[in-house]
Amino acid sequence: MANYKIYPLNLGKLIRNNAETPIVAFYLTDGVNKVIVDTGGVPADGKKFMPYFQEPGQKIEEALANLGVDPGEINIVINTHFHWDHMSNNHLFGNARHYVQRAEYQYALAPIPTDEWSFDKSKLIATKWNLLDGDEQIADGLYGMWVGGHTPGSMCVIVDTEKGKAALTSDFITDYAQWEHEPKLAGKVYTDIVEYYRGIKKLEKACDYIIPGHNFEVLTHKVFPA
Repeated sequence: MANYKIYPLNLGKLIRNNAETPIVAFYLTDGVNKVIVDTGGVPADGKKFMPYFQEPGQKIEEALANLGVDPGEINIVINTHFHWDHMSNNHLFGNARHYVQRAEYQYALAPIPTDEWSFDKSKLIATKWNLLDGDEQIADGLYGMWVGGHTPGSMCVIVDTEKGKAALTSDFITDYAQWEHEPKLAGKVYTDIVEYYRGIKKLEKACDYIIPGHNFEVLTHKVFPA
């Protein structure tokens, strides 16, 4: 059975509604597979989308170098969804297989007009994708679980660790407070609120603990599980 170590990568911050929001990707390894979950954005794109800032060392290739990992070593890239701040650096991982939900790929090609600004179609079509249909195993100890809600093809990544199943929840659950509240709370950005809450119920049954996205507390950990 594979047991992964999960390393959060600090890729800078967005300024959204006058508040700072961290951009977080994850490097996972079980000693065999070397995996990236989400690839972040690039500051130049902030001019098109929203203000995005990086300090030295916060490019994804620099964050990996701090762990002694080269982008060419990555063999799996998983995109939880296709918002621009989660998939703008996929091109750096030319030796990897790239995974996303089929529903997300199809939606990103033709989103509703009010959501179109969130997607960068030029980067979408520049990558060869392995399309998942719902809940699928990607590798030993690594699973893509469709949850929808935030976007039609949003997924969480379920990861086997020595302390049970971790869920990398990305934008589906961005803060521990959402998860700890009773009832659990959906995020503020969604395409289907009913689907969102069904996804939360599904996630509760699938994992032992979560690691949320866009969360400063996550970045206080060098590795999960501690």
